[in-house]
Amino acid sequence: MRRLCQTLIPATVEVDSFCSTDITLAGLRQLDNIVWGNGFSPPRYAGYFSVLQTQPLNGGYARLRLRDMADGGEFPAIYFAGSELPAEEVQVLYSVEINTYNQQPQLIIEKIIGLPPFVVTQ
Repeated sequence: MRRLCQTLIPATVEVDSFCSTDITLAGLRQLDNIVWGNGFSPPRYAGYFSVLQTQPLNGGYARLRLRDMADGGEFPAIYFAGSELPAEEVQVLYSVEINTYNQQPQLIIEKIIGLPPFVVTQ
């Protein structure tokens, strides 16, 4: 049996929104009050971002500053699989949480890929 190279088959990802301007502190607080569970998972988002800043952290993590290429919104982000720091422009699959330290929205990056797009369904 032959295995196909993953780069030949685009991943399909289900996301909830594409617009970073939808990310507000008030909206995140409302989402925190919802009980998420099996078949009703928390929202995930996808977007194209410019990487403004990268900071490697202990444990192979990275702290990033990203600018949404669609609307210019800037966000701090954390990437727990950040041993390889991203290029200048990336496509990101992420969730959003309130940073408990500064009470501001923060992107929690699930996946960073190069600019060849993955297929997104909404």
